Amino acid sequence: MNIQTDNQVMVFRYDGQYGANYSIGLSKKKQDGTYENGYMPCRFKKDVEIENKTPIYIKQAWLTFNQKDKKTYPYIFINEFELVGDKIDKEHKEIKKQEPDPFAEFAQEIELDDDSLPF
Repeated sequence: MNIQTDNQVMVFRYDGQYGANYSIGLSKKKQDGTYENGYMPCRFKKDVEIENKTPIYIKQAWLTFNQKDKKTYPYIFINEFELVGDKIDKEHKEIKKQEPDPFAEFAQEIELDDDSLPF
């Protein structure tokens, strides 16, 4: 099962006895209009370190599990992701490249001769 989202998710980090443990925050809207929050364990590639409460966009992930004593422990393995700040900066740079500067011509000097003056 592949997971990919356009919405940002919050990654929570817990530093335990055996290293960092991660989970992502999930929420859903109930019928009465309130939101219900939950958490799902997740893991990243080796040597990936993420700070607590880091918002990310998941580009490639899948649902997998571990078994211990015949009990299944599901988690999401996040293979590729993008930090929210990095994506915003990249989109902002792309927008800047596309739009010409509307005030560029104001910086140019204008020469006026006596024939163009109304007085």
